[in-house]
Amino acid sequence: MANSVLDEFMNKGEAESDIIFVSFRKLIPEVPSTNYASHGMYQYPAEFIPQVVRFAINRFLKNKDGIIFDPFAGGGTVGVEAQILGLNCVLWDLNPLIEHLMEAKLLRCYQSEFNEFNKEVCMLLDYDGKEFSPSWSHINYWHPPEILATLKKFWGYVHYECRSKFKPLLKLTLVKVSRRFSFGDDQVPKLFRSKRKKSEIERLLKSNWLNHIKQQILKEAFMIFEKSVDFAKYADGKNSICEVKGGINVLDESTKLDKEVSLLITSPPYLTAHEYIRSSKLELFWLGYDERTVRRLLKLEIPYNNPQPIDIQSPTFKVYRRKIEEKRPDLVKFYDAYFYSLIPAFEKFSNSISTKGFMAIFVGNASLSGYSVPIHLILKEHLSRKGFEHYRTYVDEIKARRLFRGRFNVSPEGIQEELLLVLRKIT
Repeated sequence: MANSVLDEFMNKGEAESDIIFVSFRKLIPEVPSTNYASHGMYQYPAEFIPQVVRFAINRFLKNKDGIIFDPFAGGGTVGVEAQILGLNCVLWDLNPLIEHLMEAKLLRCYQSEFNEFNKEVCMLLDYDGKEFSPSWSHINYWHPPEILATLKKFWGYVHYECRSKFKPLLKLTLVKVSRRFSFGDDQVPKLFRSKRKKSEIERLLKSNWLNHIKQQILKEAFMIFEKSVDFAKYADGKNSICEVKGGINVLDESTKLDKEVSLLITSPPYLTAHEYIRSSKLELFWLGYDERTVRRLLKLEIPYNNPQPIDIQSPTFKVYRRKIEEKRPDLVKFYDAYFYSLIPAFEKFSNSISTKGFMAIFVGNASLSGYSVPIHLILKEHLSRKGFEHYRTYVDEIKARRLFRGRFNVSPEGIQEELLLVLRKIT
């Protein structure tokens, strides 16, 4: 699709500097909102906006028959955009939730199917068959007994009875509702039991709580269905493949991509700011994963995965390591683990990128011990010595953030801007 705004930007402003301040929302007007199509089905923690992905594809995917790769796929933004544009992609993520998200987000539904979908929702609400019990010894800690028993029935329908095309949508509906009617605080992405949420649930139980839950299921289910219909409007007529793998240890040396890609675009975790498995524990147990699996995934998550030390060829890495060690020596292990994990992964994936192909890494300068660590600069310095050249760094101020204002944090305002680091493979 033609984009005169992007064309003008490329012809004029982009040539001025290798660090460029932009608004991706303004650069990509053909994307109507951050939640269009199926993007707004589920708010995955810190997922990057579709305008960033569309910009990278429009600007750096030279071979439209080439493959796009996202090794830290998160909420699947890359997959949705690739399908809308009719492009092939590969999505990997340590979090198994990605597979369930993409089953729902890439499903094409039509308004003519609404009555059939509505019947499925009613069957879920009326189901009185075999219950599903999460394989988690602490599930009682997160739900009061009355609500837990009700959720077990609803999930029983999805796990044991439903054979419909719409199962991914019902599953995602219950993922959201189960979190909503738990003691987990809604204001923070990480699973956290707060006094505020406990009081809210206790007040709910004094009312017609079952009706509240059913109404929430109807609300979420119909919203998700409409998002699926909207996605189909954009994606119909496009034939492409989206290969999705969840629960995969992308950091392991033996985990390699068996195909050549033209563009790697991803948004990895920002130091210790995003603990995705810890944030998704409740959802994973309701989806059917057991404690052994979740414990294994928790141990593999950055920065708790205990990687082997490597020689990081970045002066900036050494400067910030020294600062953190002087102020908070106990945090150095997290700093080291982050870069000892991330940099070898990008080196490994570089072997699958075609010559003159691009790597686009979207990161924010997360704080550690009060220091805003320039992740993009450390990656740039090291990877520029490993067969890549720095092409551009695009800086975009964050316009909207969900912050937990009551938290105690040396950086209470969080991450103020995010950067798209673009590197071109030269060898």
